[in-house]
Amino acid sequence: MLSQSDVTDLIHDRLYPLFRQERERLEWIGKWMHSEHEPIELPANATKEQKTLRDLARTPWLGLVVASTSQAQIVDGYRSPDQTDNSTPWGAWERNRFSRLQHSIHHAANGYGYCYGKAMPGTIGGERRARLTAVDPSHALTVYADDLEDEWPMYALHGRPAGNEWVMKLYDDEFEYFVRVGASGDEVDFIEWRGHEVGVCPFVRYAPFTDLKGQPVGEVEPFINLAKRLNKNVHDRLLAQHYNSWKIRTVSGVDLGKGLKEPTAESTVEEWAEYRAEVERRRIKLSQSEMLVARDPNTKFDTLDETPLDGFVRVDESDQKTLAAVSQTPITAFAELSNVSADTIAEIRNGWAQKVTVRRDGLGDAHAQLLRLAAHIEGDEAAAQDFRARITWQDMQVRSLAQAADALGKLTQMLGVPPEALWSMVPGAETADVDEWKALARRGAARDRLAAIADAAAEARQNPTVAGLVNRLGDAG
Repeated sequence: MLSQSDVTDLIHDRLYPLFRQERERLEWIGKWMHSEHEPIELPANATKEQKTLRDLARTPWLGLVVASTSQAQIVDGYRSPDQTDNSTPWGAWERNRFSRLQHSIHHAANGYGYCYGKAMPGTIGGERRARLTAVDPSHALTVYADDLEDEWPMYALHGRPAGNEWVMKLYDDEFEYFVRVGASGDEVDFIEWRGHEVGVCPFVRYAPFTDLKGQPVGEVEPFINLAKRLNKNVHDRLLAQHYNSWKIRTVSGVDLGKGLKEPTAESTVEEWAEYRAEVERRRIKLSQSEMLVARDPNTKFDTLDETPLDGFVRVDESDQKTLAAVSQTPITAFAELSNVSADTIAEIRNGWAQKVTVRRDGLGDAHAQLLRLAAHIEGDEAAAQDFRARITWQDMQVRSLAQAADALGKLTQMLGVPPEALWSMVPGAETADVDEWKALARRGAARDRLAAIADAAAEARQNPTVAGLVNRLGDAG
């Protein structure tokens, strides 16, 4: 157990400075992920019109990269390889609404590079149950003795802002310590401590992909510079579209100031303003139905060509393809493709599918770790030590039901795979659907068996030679 001074010194000297530094980085990543990032810089004398165009150029490119990965990661079960039904810790998953929370966990973990799950003892209906929560990484910090090898952190700092300070908890493998920390971190006030009886620091880090230094790698930070380039492309196109995308009519040989007394260098600002306003009033303003006519034969009419937008569009498409390539995101997420075969689309999505699978491994390992901890909290040591149990995922490949039925039917007919083993691969099928199908199949099989026994019994009454068969069927039933 840490003393009060140990807790305050640890937070003041080490943990809170790291927490503030990491929080600033994560907030920067979050702004790019949610399209709230810093805008394109404009000159100090930029007009309101120019600022509006700048704001219109802000596009959530990286949010789309994160979403395309996270939406293909949906957990539908947790079981051992030799089980057909979900393991008992799946009850903790459902009680704590993780079927819904998993989407937020996966989005945060893919975007920031990591987030956390926390398991603490609770009580439901008078029974000890695990209370599972999802933790935003910008509200927590964990410290590991070895970032790559250690399963559990040494310490975890978790809190929420309250005005100009933070109300925080420090966790180790035995206790949770309540403290109040000033925004600057200079003031750390100890409040109280409690034992949590979990046996380990109760935080699980969800990191879909880590390098060999133990550093998580997300789907936003590596591509921010490319997203800036894409935003600039859009901004440049909007400027050209707004100011130069139409022909400009010109007139030469016409003196709009004819008859007016032109101000001199000694004229006041007001006199110059009045002169310019009068010239502006004389400017020819045309509508689509009007025709230009000039009495002076020296007057000439002409036009200036508009700025073509094709070049801006091509540059934008090129950078979209670059982002799709380096982030392994299907280009179909950014732009519509035409006249492309199904095989080509499958090839386009191949790299993305591999990335999703790799990131599923990291997320699935963290989910399994959290569920084993939940089983330990609830006293189910067999499930807590079941390291063979694994997360199962919904098949999110985009296929029609007819295509899936054809492929799954061939697996059954040509390879002899039992149909029940393929039900979870039906597009859109959830665990509850598969469980219902299995129950219906069992009831149907029982009815068929009873019908067979009844038919055999009826035949036995007609033909005594099959009586022995009826007896054997009855014994087997």
